[in-house]
Amino acid sequence: MTLRIFGVGCALLCCALAAAIPSIARAHGREPSVGLLTFDRSDPEHMVMRSTWALIESYDGGASWFGRCAVAVGYERTTEDPPVVIASDGSIMAGIFNGLVRSDPTSCDFTPSPDEDVDNLYLIDLIDGPDGVQVSYGVTSPGDQANTIVRSGDDGATWTVLGTPNVEALLERVRVAPSDPSRVYVSGAIPGRGGMARRALFFRSDDDGRNYTETEIALEGEERNVHVLAVDPSNPDRVLVRVVRLVTDTVPERLLLSEDGGASWETAASLLEITGLVFSDDGSQVWVGGWDGAFLRSDVGGAVGTFEPVAGQEELRVRCLSYRPGATPGTGELWVCADELRYDYALGRSTDGGSTIEHVWGFLDVRVDTNCPACSAVGGICPTYWPDVVFDLGLPDEGPAFDAGVCDGGPFDGGAFDAGVGAEVEAPTGCGCRAQRRGSYPIPSIVLGLALVLRRRRR
Repeated sequence: MTLRIFGVGCALLCCALAAAIPSIARAHGREPSVGLLTFDRSDPEHMVMRSTWALIESYDGGASWFGRCAVAVGYERTTEDPPVVIASDGSIMAGIFNGLVRSDPTSCDFTPSPDEDVDNLYLIDLIDGPDGVQVSYGVTSPGDQANTIVRSGDDGATWTVLGTPNVEALLERVRVAPSDPSRVYVSGAIPGRGGMARRALFFRSDDDGRNYTETEIALEGEERNVHVLAVDPSNPDRVLVRVVRLVTDTVPERLLLSEDGGASWETAASLLEITGLVFSDDGSQVWVGGWDGAFLRSDVGGAVGTFEPVAGQEELRVRCLSYRPGATPGTGELWVCADELRYDYALGRSTDGGSTIEHVWGFLDVRVDTNCPACSAVGGICPTYWPDVVFDLGLPDEGPAFDAGVCDGGPFDGGAFDAGVGAEVEAPTGCGCRAQRRGSYPIPSIVLGLALVLRRRRR
């Protein structure tokens, strides 16, 4: 029996799962990494980091972190890298292959959205609107029908389909101009078929995503697609896109800049496999990084010819970039996800434009502690996956730092989860679980195998 679990009611499975035998350690099939960091606009100390095995959450600016394993969230850890945003009540929204999932405010239970416009539809992108506007946008990408742009005006509670910019296009990304909430940009491609060449398309809307003008971006060589990455916070006409190539391609990808809302484009920079780009909150600086080692900065808002390697970090292997605004414009922090297998950290922050990076978090900081009760989906399920995490990250298993709790009741067949669990456990007779913190158990330093360091992630 295979169980698909998002959020599980305590009266049904949570407590039983909390007592399940730990899963058999099994590799994910790709090297572990961190690929996204998003901040809570209502509380800048609250942030969520997406890794290949879990969503990892901090409520104190990165001093401590708690994991929400992929299976409890609802995404497939071997293949999915879901977009994530934080709602105004602190709950986490994630776009997965089966639609939109959302946590409760404690992030201990995740449930699929009941809205038919986002339920069971592959949500390939998900973003917040500008500050002060409780609006979210998403891109649905079902395989058997036209891709659509969806919008929520109530912080993700309900959704409306705005339509599709082009019925033939496979849409990939959506972005909103911070200085003009009515300006929406979308990008995607029409696959080549019937002797027709593949086409990359860029769409602009000036009415909240309801109607679009279309521009084709000419592809060169083996280029595959276009991803709109970011819009200048101070200028809605200035937008940057990535022209995507296959991960096996040795030709650098183009970073294109438009100063006129997508009507025309110029190459602003070139680097192998672009993995992160972010503007400062005043639009004066832009950083871009690449998977195989490149970290560039423009001090002129991304203008053509102004990107230069960041001194001292020229070959940094970037996994994601994010920016947390400061008290005044231009005084915020640059946050960097880096290749933990190459360096001694996976997440760092910089207050000097990236020249020096303070190490905030690394794989050695991973713990089984979820800070969730055992009668929740996260608290009940995630500790059973600790052996898997230990195996994939190469960590020594010092035992759990979290007591999953005790449940009363009769036998219950826990079923076979994707890591191979199958055990007789106790069925709950109510929410009788109790979670007890055992304290912090630091994990000592380790050396990851050379093969794992050199092996490239399958993307």
